[in-house]
Amino acid sequence: MKSRLFLIATLLSLTICGRSQQFKADSLRVLPNDISASMEPVYDLNNDICALVKVVCNHDFAFSSPLGITKRRNEIGEVWLYLPEGSTLLTIKHPQWGVLRDYRFPYPLKSQTTYELHISEPRPQKHIPIGSWSSTSPADPRRDTLVIISQQTKIRHPRQPLHFCLSAGVSIGSASLMPGIRIAAMKRHGLYLSAYSSLRSSPATQGTTAEAITYNTGRTRNSCSLFTAGVIHQLGKGFLLYEGGGWGNHQEAWEQIDGQWYSHEEKCHKGWSAETGLGYCYRNLWFAAIGLQTITAKEYQGTISIGLYLSNKKRKP
Repeated sequence: MKSRLFLIATLLSLTICGRSQQFKADSLRVLPNDISASMEPVYDLNNDICALVKVVCNHDFAFSSPLGITKRRNEIGEVWLYLPEGSTLLTIKHPQWGVLRDYRFPYPLKSQTTYELHISEPRPQKHIPIGSWSSTSPADPRRDTLVIISQQTKIRHPRQPLHFCLSAGVSIGSASLMPGIRIAAMKRHGLYLSAYSSLRSSPATQGTTAEAITYNTGRTRNSCSLFTAGVIHQLGKGFLLYEGGGWGNHQEAWEQIDGQWYSHEEKCHKGWSAETGLGYCYRNLWFAAIGLQTITAKEYQGTISIGLYLSNKKRKP
């Protein structure tokens, strides 16, 4: 009789503890490479861009804040909360697990900044109460069996959307203007290809010549091309950084007084090339106003480009 009462008391205590379990909010952290807050801005009542808090939880949770929540979006595996700049408190509610009131951020939220907040949910427990009762003989012992199986819910983090950049630009240097294009595919990091060409070919030359001993008519022809491939990264706040290498060729020919063309050896470069640059994305536009290219570290050119910044992420109607 005493063992049966002890087992019933144990079951009741486990049930009460299971019902009293509550969720827990982990520490807030900044996502420096996530530009969601600036790519799709939401404005508060003061017409300032809100901060974005991505709460990793299920959609049953409800939220409130002293400064208000400007907008809520339910995404796969998380809830996006757009909060005014300077928000420091967040109240989290769940219909089964209770209320976590006035959760305090470690620092005030900043405008156009993306944060991540994890909510640890209680581990669901499955109880299988009694195995068997045996009382066929006074000599047989009574066996009380309690089996508890706990299952931990796995939280799946949403995948980063794939972005595509397509831009057209011009390379400016001592030789000539070179129009070109750049194609990139990336998430937080990705790859790109670029090609620039003066769209002109150099004439057939009879040899090389130096400027100091040249008797020429003053007519020159330039042809230049540059092909590169490399990597591109999201830096946050809409900025992108790219760097790569490839092959380049610059030929300059001078016409002599006898009508023959000769290559100007001091301005002809052919071989490896490299480039780097900084871009900026605003909504669906891509700007790369700062870029530098070189051919064998002997000739340098700057680039300016503009284009489209697209995403395969499906927008909600």
